[in-house]
This record gives sequence, C-alpha cells and structure tokens, in this order.
Amino acid sequence: MVTRVAFLTCVYPPYPGGMGMAAKGMAEEALRHGYEVEVFAPHLVTNMPRPYHGNERVKINNFRLVHANEKGAGEKMAADAQLRGVVKTTELVPLVRYGNSAILPQLIWRMRSFDIIHLFYPFFGAAELLPIIRRTTKAKIIVHHIMDAVAEGWLGKFFSWHRRYLLPTILRHSDLVLDMSEDFFRGSDFGATRKLWAEVPMDFLPLGVDTNLFQPAEKKNHDVQAIIFVGGLDRAHYFKGIPVLLRSLEILRKKGLKFRCLIVGGGDMKKDYETLAGKLGLLEGAVIFGGLVPNEKLPDYYCSADIFVMPSTARVESFCIAAAEAQACGLPAIVSDFPGVRVTIEDRVTGFRVRPGDIKDLTEKLATLLQDTKLREDMGVRGRERMVQKYDWEVVGRKLDEIYRKLIPYES
Repeated sequence: MVTRVAFLTCVYPPYPGGMGMAAKGMAEEALRHGYEVEVFAPHLVTNMPRPYHGNERVKINNFRLVHANEKGAGEKMAADAQLRGVVKTTELVPLVRYGNSAILPQLIWRMRSFDIIHLFYPFFGAAELLPIIRRTTKAKIIVHHIMDAVAEGWLGKFFSWHRRYLLPTILRHSDLVLDMSEDFFRGSDFGATRKLWAEVPMDFLPLGVDTNLFQPAEKKNHDVQAIIFVGGLDRAHYFKGIPVLLRSLEILRKKGLKFRCLIVGGGDMKKDYETLAGKLGLLEGAVIFGGLVPNEKLPDYYCSADIFVMPSTARVESFCIAAAEAQACGLPAIVSDFPGVRVTIEDRVTGFRVRPGDIKDLTEKLATLLQDTKLREDMGVRGRERMVQKYDWEVVGRKLDEIYRKLIPYES
C-alpha cells in the first residue's frame, strides 16, 4: 500500500519565499520516492500574480484546474497527477485569515486518510489544530521548523505568548520535530523552548536546490561587475536588508567603483526602496529593480551576475534559498552572519559572512569581490561543488525518505 503524505504550508508558489519553496521541493521529492502526496495551503489574497482563481479547489502544477465539488473529478485528476509526476495541491478557504495565517478547520477531517502529516512551521491557524487532529487520525505528525516568527509591537507579544503557552503543546502532540540545521535551532526562539517538549524526537533536514536547473553558464563580457539580490520586497520580508544594501552601494559608488546591482523581487515595499535608491542617486545606471521573475528564469539572472548578496537584518530565516541557488550557478555569496543563514555558505571559501546591519562591513566585502576576479571565480567553483554535494534536492530527498521510513517502516 502506498504511503499517503499531507504537506501543510501557509504559503505556496507562486507566492515567493522559502516556506513555499520548502513545501514544493519536499513534496516533489516525496512524490519521486513513491509516496502519494497532497499539499494543503490556504487561499491567500496577495498582490502576487496568480494563474488561477476561485474558492476551495484542487490545483495541479501545470495550472489545469478542477473544483473539489466536481463529482469524481478530484480523484481522476489526482491519479493523473501521480502518473505525470506533478504535485496535487488543494487550496482551502480560511474561516479567518490574517496575513499568511489562516484558520482551516477543514483540515481536521481532511487529514483522516493520510499516513504522514508534514506541517511547515510557523503556520498559525493550522498548527494549533494538531492536538485535535492527533485524536482523529493514526497519522504520524511532523512539525518542520522553517523560520522564527518575529515582529514588533502587539504582534511580537503574541508570538512570544504563543511560543510560551501554545507551541509546547503543539509539539508534544507530534511524532517528530525537524529543523533546518543545528546552528539555526540553537540560536532560534523555537529552539529555546526545547526543554518544554524534550520527550519528542528531533532531526535536521535543510532545504534543497535544483542543481540541474541552477547551474553555471558561460558569462557574457560586460564592462562592469554585476551584483544581484533576489528576494521578496513585501512587508513580510522586511528583514531582507535592502536599505543596508542601497547605502552600501552608495558608498561604493562614491569610492569610484563601477558596478551594476540588479534587485529581483516584488511586493508592496518595492516603491519605497525605489524612492530610497533615487534619493541616494543610484537609479542612474547603478541599481535596477527587475521585478518578479519566474523560477525557471532565475538561472539566467544569476548567471548574468558576478556576486550574490543577501544582507538580512533580522534573525528570522533558517536558510537562504536564494544564496543556495546563486552558488549553484557559480556565484560567490555574501550573507549576514545569522544562525541558519550563515550555514548556506562556507565563510571565506564560497563567500563572505557580514555583520548584520553593518554597512561598513558589507561595503568592504563587496569591494573585495568587485576588485578580485580570481577570488570571485574560485569561490564560485567551490560554492557550486558544495551545493551539489550537500544541498541538491536528490540529497535532501534521500534524507526525507529515510525519515519517513523510520516513522512508517516499509512492509514488503
């Protein structure tokens, strides 16, 4: 009998970001290893382009639609999806929604037919249902910590209260807790609660990168070196450090260094960043805002650049998927020295770590790479090798399969 796996995630492509990419990549790997897979996500109203509309439904990744209430249609499309090797995805209409949080009581009865439930945390509104789901199903429950929930004001106080009073109960009703890396877990707010659920087993499983899609290409000659940033420019991704990057670029330009910086991404803060870049005199050839780019086109953008940069300003992310993609394309990467994010690179071997929010440090590291062609090339080669060996999706997929088989031993 085929093992059925439900992935629960608060966002899913085309919404950008590591959470959705984690769910997509792991769902595809589970499918490749022979599991029957379905992804459940809330229907979110966002300003991101979407290829479909409607209420609760099943969506297949090639954008063919089937409404969940069509008699027999869901089962047929699900079977077709398995044969074609694409992931079945069900969007549910939330009872209550706030940002990327969504209360989905439908999950209580929809989870009854699955053998493994794999929830990507944080997913406020779904994680809190796990103690109820635990009593209504025999499925093994995995909570996979992807990032810390961090905010200011009343929302930050809510996150703190949730970690102290609700999170331990949620985790004690799971069979396994996964984290992205030991480094991130030790430095995270999530990890600080470990003593409150010490009886629950733990393991570590990072994100992966498609090193066949993201691979080096022959670079075209250009008169100046190109820097690239790839990330969300919405309020949910306020911590990406664009203001720090722009002020660093202003200093580099005043020092006479020639470069172009391409900022790839979209969101409701893009205009604010463009305004800041204009005030700093960077829009006249130094900085280009490229907007949203489809995932399959990203390799072309990475390969047109010489340096990748991600100057995060908050300890939120557990892994920098964009840095992994850039290194797979042969670029040296500069990332902030935060737990989790910093393991994406090997400092001074495949790139540089910089002190978070330190404009001077970022400027010095960018200047070093801009002026040293051999260093850039050597770091790029080593970064590519490291991504293939440690973070290729096939490597991550094998570990995922091992984890599932330990939870539900294979019966011949």
